[in-house]
Amino acid sequence: MGLQPYDLFDLVAEKARLPEDKETSILKSQLDLALRLNREQEAERLMHELRSVNPLAYLKAEHAKAIKEERYTDAAVLDEQITECKVQNWLRRREERNAEDEEEFGFL
Repeated sequence: MGLQPYDLFDLVAEKARLPEDKETSILKSQLDLALRLNREQEAERLMHELRSVNPLAYLKAEHAKAIKEERYTDAAVLDEQITECKVQNWLRRREERNAEDEEEFGFL
């Protein structure tokens, strides 16, 4: 079977991963607690808030939920969305670095 392209991307992303911001960590902890205590309304509110703060973390949480509930078709779609989000984040960071280099060195 071997590694798929998204597996390689995940490996590279993990190596270059930036630390998670405090707000995202707090939201994820609160969401985990709400799910464990079966507080559905609170969990939905936290998911919505997490989606606006960190779309990638939201997609990962939805992916884990879909797998837990054995909704594998939904999980596959979410996996594709996660990969797309990671690529978009990478491209945005790359453009920002290029703009910084151009500003600093006057070329590129």
